[in-house]
Amino acid sequence: MKIKLIYLSFPLSLIFACTPINKPKMDESASSSEENRSFYDSSIFGNWNNNKELVNKIKRRLSTLNLPSAVVGVVSRDVKGLIFTGESSPRKKPDENTIYPIGSITKVFTGLLSSQAIIENKIHLNTRVSDITTPNLAPLLEERTVAQLLSHYAGYRSMPANLNFNSIAPAKDYSFNDLLLCLKYHESCASNRSEPGDRYTYSNLGSGLLYLSLSHLYNVSPINALDPILKAFNLSSTRWVRELSNDIGLDLAIAYDRQGNVIPYNTMGVLMGAGELTTSGLDLLKLMEAFVFPFRKNERTALIVRELKRPIKGHIAFSIDIKDLDGDRIFKKDGATPGSSTVIIWNEDENIGAFVMTNIGGKNKEITNNLLKPLVSNGL
Repeated sequence: MKIKLIYLSFPLSLIFACTPINKPKMDESASSSEENRSFYDSSIFGNWNNNKELVNKIKRRLSTLNLPSAVVGVVSRDVKGLIFTGESSPRKKPDENTIYPIGSITKVFTGLLSSQAIIENKIHLNTRVSDITTPNLAPLLEERTVAQLLSHYAGYRSMPANLNFNSIAPAKDYSFNDLLLCLKYHESCASNRSEPGDRYTYSNLGSGLLYLSLSHLYNVSPINALDPILKAFNLSSTRWVRELSNDIGLDLAIAYDRQGNVIPYNTMGVLMGAGELTTSGLDLLKLMEAFVFPFRKNERTALIVRELKRPIKGHIAFSIDIKDLDGDRIFKKDGATPGSSTVIIWNEDENIGAFVMTNIGGKNKEITNNLLKPLVSNGL
């Protein structure tokens, strides 16, 4: 099951000017049957295989979370569908095309790009990032490897010290020159707790650096570096926050902070590969199916997903957590911004995956514990 959630960082006037885009037709395997529609309303989408009990259980759990809106997605052997709740904007219910910001789920896409480079033999896990990055960054990265940046063992801070921490989006205008300055003055970027390879230190800086370096490897702009991944997985509505103003036809979920204030979508400057993507429930549903059933699509995407799930060190694959849940192997990733909460999770042993997107910050733990873990472990 999957939930659909969108978060934006543009002026409120732009949000209210937007009108929903035409809904794309879903592939046959996920289309709702007439029988489904006989007992479901517009709050569901896809193929639920007449599992009214599961849908109602999910809705009851959602009702306890106090979310302004949410999109839940589920993929299993016999289900591929979405459930919607609340209002993504005034008097507007979310649907499969509503756009939500997904924060650090962006790192999964950086992981997919890394996986693509590996199956193309452009890099290996032990490749030094200095060998694939820009000439002015290379001497500042020392011996750090792709594996260390993917697994958060590179010895970098969570965020560079030279950010505007008085802003709700500290990295919004963070430039390449700011990054160079941070790396040049070692203490501004390096963790004060560990050296490269010593200890896990979750790092947006490291993920952003890796994405920037992969863009250079492919000789494309960071804005376009994900295009082959989006095409391979047929993701038509996934885009960067900074691109959203180019299409006024998008249905954008309004973002709220924990106090209920409307806030802009979060941008990440040159560190965009760490947390600036937005997507729809429909796109995330397609991606989750590729994670749970890799060979349903094609061999190339299956190989990319195989690399993505490869354990690197400890409990970390390619920027994804690997956990044990009641004896099952679980893959999980959180995406949090001041105005959105997104969680994706899948159980490799039981062939079930789910996600939730919502347009309010600070809800990841509740979503995980009250809905997603029970869903992928015992079906609620």
